[in-house]
Amino acid sequence: MSRFNQHLKNLSKLGVLLAFGVLLSACAVGNKYDYKNQPIDLAASSDQKIGVSVVDQRIYIVSGEKTPDFVGLQRGGFGNPFDVSTKAGGPMADSFAFAIADGLKSRGIDAGVVIASPTSNRSEARGQVIAGDFSKYLIVYLSEWKSDTLVNVKFIYDVTAEVLDKNGGVLAVNKLDNTEVLGGDFGNPPAFAKENIPIAFQRVMKDLISDPAILDALK
Repeated sequence: MSRFNQHLKNLSKLGVLLAFGVLLSACAVGNKYDYKNQPIDLAASSDQKIGVSVVDQRIYIVSGEKTPDFVGLQRGGFGNPFDVSTKAGGPMADSFAFAIADGLKSRGIDAGVVIASPTSNRSEARGQVIAGDFSKYLIVYLSEWKSDTLVNVKFIYDVTAEVLDKNGGVLAVNKLDNTEVLGGDFGNPPAFAKENIPIAFQRVMKDLISDPAILDALK
């Protein structure tokens, strides 16, 4: 092959890569994940009235660097990051709370959502939550929760569940944290992330709340 033909071939490859990069960047803008309509399958039982609250303690939310609807990043073909938000349009923590409450309701439990503002202070969070009219409270604290997708999905979480009595006394605690790679799709990374991240959410929340101590404290 002549140098000229090799040069043309290299230019052609470069053109394809540039076009693919531009396409991925266009697909990376405006993505939203549905966390609210993902009821958690919980083997829970209780005759108590349970208040469910999820408190966002992610440092970039508490500081105001990111808005409460921030769920992660979708990167364009050149690695440039774009924020992903909630499909419901409100805070991510609230979508989590409704999904967890729906999971408890599906088990016949009288559960409702208590909305809490982002805070890094757990005593302050408990004070917000126990103002509701419930017998017990299930609080999930989000120290970290985000995804980061180029082709593969990097999924990072650090979550803690607490069960409180009506006076705010802590009855049980469970914590999970990990960094996972959920796989990916070279052809359509945003679609893969949109489908698989809510599935990972269901799994992590199920594992967090299905801890025997948490389930026993909810009874």
